[in-house]
Amino acid sequence: GKACRRQMAHLADTLREGGSIEVTQTRSFKPGTKLIREWKGKVHEVVIAGGTYIWAGQHYRSLSQIARAITGTRWSGPRFFGLEAGQEAADG
Repeated sequence: GKACRRQMAHLADTLREGGSIEVTQTRSFKPGTKLIREWKGKVHEVVIAGGTYIWAGQHYRSLSQIARAITGTRWSGPRFFGLEAGQEAADG
């Protein structure tokens, strides 16, 4: 709708002016995508479901919340799950 377009225009302006925007939505992942991460010998599986992430039967708004729940410390969710930019399929 109109509000969405206005928000997109605002984000574009912010980026053009050199600002940074917090990307809460992990883009380019289809719903149903699974992220798997081993931590201290235990395998954790997160399922991306639209605007939410499912881990251990619970819904979370961000990967960072899940990473913190797993590790007990503050982590960047994308970094924890190996999604940081520039790392995709670098080593075959």
